[in-house]
Amino acid sequence: MLATYYSHNQLDYPKEKCVHTLFEEIAALRQDDIAVTCDIESLTYKELDSYSNQLANYLAEIGVSNEKSVCLCMDHSIWLLVSIIAVLKTGGNYVPIDPSYPSERINYILNDTKASVVITLPENTQIIPDGNYTIIEIGKNWTGFLSGNDTLVGNIHTSGNTACIIYTSGSTGRPKGVLITHQNLVALAYAGSKEFGLSEKDCFLQVASTSFSAALEELYPALLSGSRIVYSCDRKSLSSIHELINIVQRNQVTVFEVTTAHWHELNEEIVNNNLRLSDSLRLVIMGGERAIEKHYNNWKKQNIELIHVYGPTETTATATYFKCNNYTSENTENLEWRLPIGKAIANLEVYVLDDNLDPVPQGTRGELYVGGDLVTNGYLNQAILTAEKFLPNPFSKKLGDRMYKTGDNVMVLPDGNLEFLDRKDKQVKIRGFRIELSEIEFTIEKHSSVKQALLLIHDKVNGDKQMIAFILPEERQMIIDIPEIREFVAKYLPSYMVPESFIVVEKFPLTNNGKIDHKAVLSLFTDYNYSFAQIQPRNKMEQTLLEIWKNYMGITQFGVTDSFYEIGGNSIIAGRITAAMRSSLGVNLLPSLIFQKVTIEALSEHLLNQTLSQVEEEFRVIAKVKKKVQLISKTLTDQLGLNIKGLASVSQNGIWIISKMNVPKHLYNEPWILKMRGSLNEKALERAVQTIIQRHEILQGKLTSLDGQPLIILGNESYSINKVIANEDKARELIKSEVIQPFDLMEGGLIRTTLYQISKEQFFLLFNFHHIIFDGLSMNLLLKELSILYKAFSESQHNPLPSLEVQYTDYAFWQRHRLKGDELFNKQQFWKEQLQNLDEIISFPSDFSRPEILSYLGKNMVISLSESETNSILNICRRNEMTLFVYLLAAFKILICHETKKNDIVIGTPVNGRNYSVFEPLIGLFINMLPIRTEVNCDDSILQLMNNIKLECLKAFNNQDITFDQIVEAVNPGRSRNLHPIFQILFELEEDPLQGIEDSTELSFIGIEDIPTNTAKYDVAVVNKLYGERLEISLTYSSDLFSEKTMRKILNSYYLIILCISEIGSEKLAEFTVNEVMKKSLKSEVDTDVRY
Repeated sequence: MLATYYSHNQLDYPKEKCVHTLFEEIAALRQDDIAVTCDIESLTYKELDSYSNQLANYLAEIGVSNEKSVCLCMDHSIWLLVSIIAVLKTGGNYVPIDPSYPSERINYILNDTKASVVITLPENTQIIPDGNYTIIEIGKNWTGFLSGNDTLVGNIHTSGNTACIIYTSGSTGRPKGVLITHQNLVALAYAGSKEFGLSEKDCFLQVASTSFSAALEELYPALLSGSRIVYSCDRKSLSSIHELINIVQRNQVTVFEVTTAHWHELNEEIVNNNLRLSDSLRLVIMGGERAIEKHYNNWKKQNIELIHVYGPTETTATATYFKCNNYTSENTENLEWRLPIGKAIANLEVYVLDDNLDPVPQGTRGELYVGGDLVTNGYLNQAILTAEKFLPNPFSKKLGDRMYKTGDNVMVLPDGNLEFLDRKDKQVKIRGFRIELSEIEFTIEKHSSVKQALLLIHDKVNGDKQMIAFILPEERQMIIDIPEIREFVAKYLPSYMVPESFIVVEKFPLTNNGKIDHKAVLSLFTDYNYSFAQIQPRNKMEQTLLEIWKNYMGITQFGVTDSFYEIGGNSIIAGRITAAMRSSLGVNLLPSLIFQKVTIEALSEHLLNQTLSQVEEEFRVIAKVKKKVQLISKTLTDQLGLNIKGLASVSQNGIWIISKMNVPKHLYNEPWILKMRGSLNEKALERAVQTIIQRHEILQGKLTSLDGQPLIILGNESYSINKVIANEDKARELIKSEVIQPFDLMEGGLIRTTLYQISKEQFFLLFNFHHIIFDGLSMNLLLKELSILYKAFSESQHNPLPSLEVQYTDYAFWQRHRLKGDELFNKQQFWKEQLQNLDEIISFPSDFSRPEILSYLGKNMVISLSESETNSILNICRRNEMTLFVYLLAAFKILICHETKKNDIVIGTPVNGRNYSVFEPLIGLFINMLPIRTEVNCDDSILQLMNNIKLECLKAFNNQDITFDQIVEAVNPGRSRNLHPIFQILFELEEDPLQGIEDSTELSFIGIEDIPTNTAKYDVAVVNKLYGERLEISLTYSSDLFSEKTMRKILNSYYLIILCISEIGSEKLAEFTVNEVMKKSLKSEVDTDVRY
């Protein structure tokens, strides 16, 4: 039997009608029925038809007509479906673009289609590049451009018109747009409706991104069957099996389609967690990759129909289908078990041919060709490629019929079903995505350091596929920066096309006939993968530590032998890990130990070999604290007649004293702006802020004194957010004035919040705190809670935050009683020895004489490193097992040494102060200052200097429980009104406070901006901010001492030293020509991105 294989499943359908015409017929019959739902929003058929008519009329007015392209850059929403139908009604075609695509890919699609209009949601507007097209923001508030006339203005269409263009991976290095007609979609709709058994009783969940052809298979059979369409506004959440199951349950979904990989995960969750799928679910459609037999066997117990589908975009997403229920393979070898892809869907023909286009016998390998009404019109602007892939159909009697060359090898089974074998070319499907490996190779080879790239697929034991990029560097290239190449690739390709691993090879092994030996190359990955194997825990201690590390590292793909540095560790994470270890293991560790025992294996061994420490006693003390604080508070409240919560902390006491001196009244104001974009629910926002204030008592606090000691009083003032409507320039002018308004510590109201509405979708939320109730990490905590609460309240949910175990006044009491007697003496003795014989002043040479009393007035300037510069520095830190803080501090100390001509240098740096996990969730003033003293020896290399700084930091961190005031008391340097004690220069590293914070559906937190108050607490303060992928350096200086010109030179020099030392780590400091750096600094003043 020859495998010329025709479909005998011909189905009558209205070939001459367009998609929107058929939709209008259904809408007329089912006007009041729900057509589409997205979370809490829905539209009836009447509303969907009316809105799409009005939008179509508007599009026609601005020039959209037959064969004109309109790009839809948006994810799932009811407005996506409105936009699709509206574009079709104009005679134009829609081009879906996933908003998560890199800007280069979005720009390419816009240019390739010559789109005249882009429709998007407000939250996606900022990703649309500038161009010669009209941008339409659609959504809840889109009615501004509607005419109110929902009678469609007539347009002439034919079913041969292009309805949509779907871009798929291209072998030339560029994606290619597949031209899909109305007839293709109508044929798909009727065939899919028949094979899937769809009706108006069904509810079809849309899972795929609209930019993929699978979305066509989900949408059109359901839409033209009268089924209800269900979207999730957070489409990516559907990758969570629990969320998928919840949405199916909430919406009583009857049908959904997923990739094979997603279906495997669904099976795993069902089996492992004994989950139950909704009784409403009757059919699951899946396809894209080889299914695993054990999952299929488990699925058969579900009593839910399973259909396995196959089809490239070029055949309108669908070519064959196989109803899986009760299928039993005759093959007994699990590794070879394959689920058939079935038979041709209605109105398609499939052929299995050899290289001469002759049919092959049954059971013989051949290439699959597809003909029929679902074969599309080829590729946009690629006539040659269209001719190569869409061939005249020699088996058809219809004039002009073509068949599509799939590139897939299949064979016909005895029962007439097709079995997929493999690909003929370099195209693969991974996690349901169709990918041309040559496109990725082409992109990697555009990088200047890459001579050749080879993409291969590694098949994992669990059936998953992993993309591996093997890189042959240019001959001149000594070192390949893999993270930089990964970032380069991500600029041009979607995330699903970025390889998981990049491996540098000296040469590619060849076969006897001179071709690259793919099997030998892939074995290089096996060896590489083994050397970096994720070694699993071997005892309970290692298991516990691994779980703790994974909670804080932000990644999970590492094992017990991987270095803390290599997996992205830093001092902040070390502090959080040790705090968690105290709670989980009852061990009292300092963060510095993580930097000494850099693997879980080493740390576990250390812990197992030592006696459990006194932390259990520490927590017994903390448990007693609350009781003591309550007793003290009651006594003081009865005595003073005020709602006393307790004594202020040691740090608060210091600010209380300074605030009473002759200093600027706004010296301790801490203002910053949260920038927001989207649709804002103001009531939910105000309620969220009010909840945070009620949750953290210190934010309601004010101060009084008893016998000279400050006490915290709980205020009872109501709180509300002020609102101002102004353009950005006016808003900034008002903010500049507002942030210098002083607080009165005894009157309260130590937090002020103003909402500035800049435009319809743009907002500035100004927070202004007094430092006595707020520190840097408090910002991170507040933003996290604000995000969670706003999302909950805007969705009419209850407060989801857990209650706090302790309050700030508990910490204040604990801090005052933490160190006493010998322990306090020993800590103070360390600092006394550490800081002995210290110069009184270690600061940059001043332009003006130091006044007897400082005014504390200052100015600020900022410089930013590029993403590539930042990533280069981060990679160096990882390779040398050092933190970014140590690297930057080394650069800064080189600068101080050069400017001051001193080798013995001390700076101050803030530490978190929340050394126990019970204090981690608290907002308040926990920050403590530590002096870091280092000898800068000219005979040392830069790497040696960094190691010395690392050791000095570890010693300081080991003794951070003592407060800075107690350090000053021990060292007794003498006090002066014009000099900060011990150190005059502050140095700090901050991480992005928005990192890990999830936006709500309608509103995005897009950035944080510190607002200068023109004050300076130190001679110079340098704050390095790692926000996202860029390092930003902020320098604040005392205008009593320095001119702007001098500080500009200092900042430029620091920037250049940061870059220079990355290249010369082994060079001695004496050979490091700082003067040359200074010359560059002077020349770069104009060009460097410095803001004032």
